[in-house]
Amino acid sequence: MNMYAAAKDRMSVRRLRKLLDDLNFLYPYRQAIGFLLERTGHPAERLAVFEQPPFEFDFYIDYALPQRAYSSRWRLYYPDGM
Repeated sequence: MNMYAAAKDRMSVRRLRKLLDDLNFLYPYRQAIGFLLERTGHPAERLAVFEQPPFEFDFYIDYALPQRAYSSRWRLYYPDGM
C-alpha cells in the first residue's frame, strides 16, 4: 500500500491497466490493484479503469485471513482493519 500512496501523483493508472492487459494474467490483479488504489486515496476517476469489465469472481488478497472484511466494489476479501 505504501507504494501506491507514494506514487499517487506520479503514476498513470491507464498505463498500469494497459500493462496488465498486455500481460494477460489469469490472476485477477486488477481487483487487488483497484482496491489498493482506493485505500490509498486515489480519485474515483482513476479507479474506474480497473472496474471494467465486471469482475467474475470473489477474490482474496491473502488466503490465510483469520479475520477478514469484504469490499463489494472490488469483490475482494482483505484483512479486517486494513
